Amino acid sequence: MGRSKLMRRFDGRMGNAVSFQATIKRISERRSARQFVKFVIVGLSSTIIDFGLHWVLFVVIDGSLNDAIRNSVYSVVPVLRAAKIDPAFVVIKGITFITATLNGFHWNRHWSFKAADKDLAHRQLVRFYTVYAIGLLINTTVAGLLDARGAVYLLALAIATLVTTAWTFPMTKFWTFRHRK
Repeated sequence: MGRSKLMRRFDGRMGNAVSFQATIKRISERRSARQFVKFVIVGLSSTIIDFGLHWVLFVVIDGSLNDAIRNSVYSVVPVLRAAKIDPAFVVIKGITFITATLNGFHWNRHWSFKAADKDLAHRQLVRFYTVYAIGLLINTTVAGLLDARGAVYLLALAIATLVTTAWTFPMTKFWTFRHRK
């Protein structure tokens, strides 16, 4: 007894769904994929801290704080006036980025990479902040340049974060929290 063309097509589509589910299951069983998902979750929480704190300091408390930062930076490096980059935006971005990385270090060390060996804590912290110091330069440069070119505020922060992630994940996984065998 032959099956109808419609039933064969339906079975083929269901096979694709099963194949897709099997692929997702295989990916989720991979350690690197799980670590990346956890890294992204930790990164999202750090991003919320970073964006939220930046918004409070730069937008909500705008005024004397921002003016004081601008005046201080311009008095030390007057050539920055010509660059049309707001030093208050960049300085506050640096402060909030560093603050958010404390959250990232804790959760990546204990949850994403499970590298909480007490004997390695100091070395991991130094490596983590080395990676994130370079990440900070990438982040503040990208955010500052996008802001100077008139990008939407949150878009500038988001793009800077995505660009920075392309640096921080592989360095955090393969250097900072590398598992020794």
